[in-house]
Amino acid sequence: METHNVTFTGKLYGKMGTRRTKGIVCCPHGDRKFIKFVNKIAEENPNALSIKGKDNEPPVLVVETKKIPKFSPMEMLIIRVDKLQKKALRLRKENKIQSFEYEFTKYDYINMRRRYPFISSETLDKFETNIKRLAPENLKEFFIKFFS
Repeated sequence: METHNVTFTGKLYGKMGTRRTKGIVCCPHGDRKFIKFVNKIAEENPNALSIKGKDNEPPVLVVETKKIPKFSPMEMLIIRVDKLQKKALRLRKENKIQSFEYEFTKYDYINMRRRYPFISSETLDKFETNIKRLAPENLKEFFIKFFS
């Protein structure tokens, strides 16, 4: 498989009605937080997740949720939550943003698997399993290719 020099920085979007906000770039620690957050929701309340795929080049995984991730004060320092991210969380709490969409490409995921010490293989395996399990029937094949 060919490698690409893409750093893993998933993007977080807020949805306001049918409009999406400008993407907020996550740092590797923030990406880990969101993947763990998705795993937790998938186990506790799978109906709170919406999973989509965009058959672009490269393919894109999109996870949408109305839940709000909670950050401890220590995480706020480690993850380095910036002003834009704090504003998005505040707007979500005020219900001005109805949900969050988190997306990343297949190449981002490949690099995360190979080069990022911030996310364990076990967490990523669990994430893959949850996405494949919760994906709509018409997207099962898409995600099998996405994660291969």
